[in-house]
Amino acid sequence: MVKNLAVAYARVSSKEQEREGYSIDAQLKLLRDYAHDQGLHIVRELQEAESAKGTGRKVFNSMLEYLKANPNVKFLLCEKTDRLSRNFKDIATLDQLMNEQGLTILLVKENAELSKESKSHEKFMFGIRALMAKNYVDNLSEEVKKGMQEKASQGKYPGGNIPYGYILDKNTGEVLPDPLRSNHIREIFELYAENKMSLRALAAWARSCGLTTPRSAKPITMCQIERILKNPFYYGVFRWAGKLYPGIHEPIISQELFEQTRRAFKLHNKPQLNRRQFAFGNLLICGRCGAKITAEVKKSKYVYYHCTGMKACGCDLVYVREAEIVEQFQGMLGPLVLTHDQATKILNHLSKRQGSSKRRVEAERQRIQQRLGQIDNWIRKAYEDKLEGTITAEHWRDLSNRWETERIQLLSQLKVLDADSPNAIATAERVLELSQKLPDLWLSRNNYEKRELVELIYSNCTLDGATLSAAYKKPFSIIAEGTRTKKWRPQYHSPQTFVVFEFQVKTSYSTTSGTRWKTIE
Repeated sequence: MVKNLAVAYARVSSKEQEREGYSIDAQLKLLRDYAHDQGLHIVRELQEAESAKGTGRKVFNSMLEYLKANPNVKFLLCEKTDRLSRNFKDIATLDQLMNEQGLTILLVKENAELSKESKSHEKFMFGIRALMAKNYVDNLSEEVKKGMQEKASQGKYPGGNIPYGYILDKNTGEVLPDPLRSNHIREIFELYAENKMSLRALAAWARSCGLTTPRSAKPITMCQIERILKNPFYYGVFRWAGKLYPGIHEPIISQELFEQTRRAFKLHNKPQLNRRQFAFGNLLICGRCGAKITAEVKKSKYVYYHCTGMKACGCDLVYVREAEIVEQFQGMLGPLVLTHDQATKILNHLSKRQGSSKRRVEAERQRIQQRLGQIDNWIRKAYEDKLEGTITAEHWRDLSNRWETERIQLLSQLKVLDADSPNAIATAERVLELSQKLPDLWLSRNNYEKRELVELIYSNCTLDGATLSAAYKKPFSIIAEGTRTKKWRPQYHSPQTFVVFEFQVKTSYSTTSGTRWKTIE
């Protein structure tokens, strides 16, 4: 029976090194030659392609289990400390085997032998080598992170997984729109932003278009569709280490379309009203105690609203019929109703103001572009100073992060200048058109549809006993003030006043009673 039984363990850090034949064969040859010279019989050879910085290596763990199950195997051969482990937990496990089973670890290249009988200074040196191996991994990780941060600051996406709809040019390293998928990505955003399809319907549509994942060639799922719609990469920026960076890659969509999609998510997540809910439920609060107003059905057909606090908070139990609430909401529409002449006069004023503001907009655009040029020059100069050693890498990162933050803000302001000018007048025109048709729209809707108008027009709706009150949202508050004062001058309503409305009105379409407006929050 052979007494000097041993296992041999060889390791490289990655699958790529294994495929390239990096050091595994050389390690095993070294261990076999050493075993032959020392009269050891290798009963098992184990090789692994995985980093040793963390615990949980499959082959390493199977080796430990083998040694525990075969206490007659007394020797473990390895090239050197960092091939065996780069973390303290594995070292502690090996130390336990040395103490409990008499295992001897032979580190051939370092000419080191560790066992239960080893001197304290030998164990100390082994610990030092293990600590140096761990420090090497930690430092390498820091350098990799620094490199990725530097890459991100230059607008290059440092992540390994390129977002769906893009491909990586292996020759130049450039991220490019995938000619086979980018148009479909744009359509996905448009269909969802325009509220034409749900996520589930979009996933089915994508399958019908033959869209599959690049690696597995499986149809993309509803969850993948949602991740696509929430990823800012598609309009030209990317998130890295919790921060947004402007990318140098070509956008597939505009930022405006991305923001429109984001608002569509809020609309889809908004609780939908149905016949089993009350038309004005969760909309009113008590004007006396601030508690919510609830509703209940009397005699199986009449809906009444009242304070949930009731007498416990000093409120009298006053029941108000839903028909009375509808009538009071209707009465508050009066100041918002404009004649055709009034609407035309306001629109003319807005058009004049819009024309006079073009020069200011152009001046602001030139200022932003000039500032962007300065920032680009500063970043380039600071980067050269960093390479030359004039400033430290840490100082460079601080300067770069500050300038990149300002750069993103300026680019956003520039997009607003480019997009808002024509939209402001168009949006104001839609609001003024609505103000002329409010009475007909109100009368043509049922109570559940009237709630849509209430949420569009009013805020802070309170019920004090049987008396309803509410404030007007912008831009309706501006219209109400003009109706009260009879002053329809430009300073009372700029085009930007009506841009607020753009985030509340989604679309309009014709009905037998006129134009019907849908709202989003």
